[in-house]
Amino acid sequence: YALYDSHIESLTSAVPLESIQKDAFYASDISSFDFSSGLKEIQSGAFDNIRSKNPTIILSNDIETIASGAFPLNKPVNIEFEGNAFFSFENGVLISKKDGSVLYCDKSIEGEVVLPDYVTSIEECAFWGCKNLTGITFPQSLTKIGDSAFFGCDGLTHITLPENVT
Repeated sequence: YALYDSHIESLTSAVPLESIQKDAFYASDISSFDFSSGLKEIQSGAFDNIRSKNPTIILSNDIETIASGAFPLNKPVNIEFEGNAFFSFENGVLISKKDGSVLYCDKSIEGEVVLPDYVTSIEECAFWGCKNLTGITFPQSLTKIGDSAFFGCDGLTHITLPENVT
């Protein structure tokens, strides 16, 4: 709870942070985060329950670890991230290249999503609250869908599942 319930509007790290711990910005009003240099890790819940309406989070291309549940479940977040050897952020979907897990989906996503062939799992709450998501197609490589992965996806009417999902 490093900046719990803070009323700071913008945060830029002049000194590169290596890690953002669990609940670091819980319930803060910060609307702009700039971690464009040196950040290696974001733990689960780091940006949970942010109160600003549409926060912008600029991430370092050096990042190696982003935990499931790192970003808010209840609102759109503008993530500026070009991707790197460990992650891709394609069409609003954050995917780990290390293990093929979908970690987060932008809440403002609309229409149908077709996941790439290397996706193996959908992590817990990954698509939580994507109200305008209407359909999703999973690759044959998918083997697991986590709890509440599609909770609050009110517009979801079409899902294509491969045979091997557990």
